[in-house]
Amino acid sequence: MEKEKNGDSQSAFEYAIYVIIGSYFKKTSCISPLLEKTLKVKFLEQKQDKQASLEESVIGYAEKKLLKAVPADVFKGEAKVQLGVKNTENKPEVRFVTDKYMLRVFGVYKGKGTELEYKLLSKKEK
Repeated sequence: MEKEKNGDSQSAFEYAIYVIIGSYFKKTSCISPLLEKTLKVKFLEQKQDKQASLEESVIGYAEKKLLKAVPADVFKGEAKVQLGVKNTENKPEVRFVTDKYMLRVFGVYKGKGTELEYKLLSKKEK
């Protein structure tokens, strides 16, 4: 049996962030459809219990923290999604960009656990 690579799990986690957090927006579209497909494959290659665990981690974060802290009007717009973002924080990031806001969601897969955080910027701060 082939040993799972941590990078594959990280990619799967980023896909879960994209799909789940993206579902709160009115509409999303990925800027890079090829990267979107690649991450989807990495997600689907995970065992079902791992897929569920990644999804539960993102949903729990969204419900307990993100949706309570981020103004509701952020999610009313259409978001262009950037995957595989290079940033100064040196953390894997999924970026949701609307006309008024940029929601940056950082997600790190750490073996048996995950770490999530966000930054919300207004258009003026971009």
